Amino acid sequence: MLKRLAATSVFVTISRMITTGTNLAVIFIVSRNLGTTNLGVYSICFALMYLTYTLTSFNLEVFLGKEMAIARGNRQRMADLAGTTIAGMAAGTLAALTVMGISRLIYTDVPTPLLILATLCGFLLGLDMNLNGLLLGQERAHVETGTNLGASLVLLLPLALWPGKTGLTGIFWLRAAGLATAIAFKMAILRPAFINPSLRSPGRIFREIRYYWFDHVAGYFLRQADILLLALFVDLDELGVYFLALRIFLAAGIIGEVSARALVPFFSRTYHGMETLSMGRLLRRMLAASLGVGVLLGLSLALFGGWAISLFKPAIDSGEIWLRWLSLAVPLRLGRFILSAFLSSSRYQKQLFMVHLVSAAILIVLTLTLGVTFLSAGVLTARLFSELFGFLFCLAVVFYRLPDSRKLRQV
Repeated sequence: MLKRLAATSVFVTISRMITTGTNLAVIFIVSRNLGTTNLGVYSICFALMYLTYTLTSFNLEVFLGKEMAIARGNRQRMADLAGTTIAGMAAGTLAALTVMGISRLIYTDVPTPLLILATLCGFLLGLDMNLNGLLLGQERAHVETGTNLGASLVLLLPLALWPGKTGLTGIFWLRAAGLATAIAFKMAILRPAFINPSLRSPGRIFREIRYYWFDHVAGYFLRQADILLLALFVDLDELGVYFLALRIFLAAGIIGEVSARALVPFFSRTYHGMETLSMGRLLRRMLAASLGVGVLLGLSLALFGGWAISLFKPAIDSGEIWLRWLSLAVPLRLGRFILSAFLSSSRYQKQLFMVHLVSAAILIVLTLTLGVTFLSAGVLTARLFSELFGFLFCLAVVFYRLPDSRKLRQV
């Protein structure tokens, strides 16, 4: 099992590093060639793209990865999962159209074609990530890594050859082309599972995945709510600087996020008694490792954050201050990823949803109350409080609130 876990973790880590690196590379090109104002516009489109992805994917990536790991060899269950993917794609289309319509009313400073393209990219990203869940459940993460690399090259090569000439519209067109190419390849690989999909009733599907989707929506607002709300309080230049600092902070936690994601099928099989390792020992060791790595990453971010900001050019001094404060939350974020992976992999998705829901509510309420008066500083304070509460609440749920917490503390 450990060899399989290591192999899956390596490919998943590489895949997410490609995604994170691609996003940072695009931000680098926008900030250095198109200016801070365009970076602010891009930050709104980026947040809307991931909002569409969140609403259209229904967090099926985690659900499909967990269920496919158990359903191997069960053709009927695999057909059910394929049908769930198709139903999610149809419902996601309606969600994407809704996001596009509302965003046009709120963010009037952003051109309508950009909002449409951002929504399209979010829809494609949601479908792509759901297919990744099926591949992860089959322990075929290498396919995801290869196609992800190809999609990134489709986006980045033209930008590298003609920096500053494609504009924001061209960037989103290239992103859509890369995602569509990756989706076509993954569908070809997964074609046997989709030959005879079992299309079940929407109500049954929703009951099965509702807490995964609710949790996904709450998790989105934990990552992006401050950008969407800060855009209402400050100008595009200041928004762009805060967005850059936040993206570097989120990128610093990529190791914990991908490790937690790779653990989903193994946590699921261990929890159901299908592996030989102790659930309590595996969880505690992974949590200790993630906290230790988080401390090191936080220190690195505090010491070298100014240098990282300087590579992107905009407002170095203010961006460095944001990063130093955000570095305090890196260990908390990495630890919460591991705890969340366990809750998603077991029968406690509802509890995880409640953790993320309350944390997101704290972030939104504090952002609205503090952001009006203190602008970016208030939003930063809201972010730190939300990260601290999310970790402590998640820790309490796992080790003290679950009915079988005594088993988790056993060796």
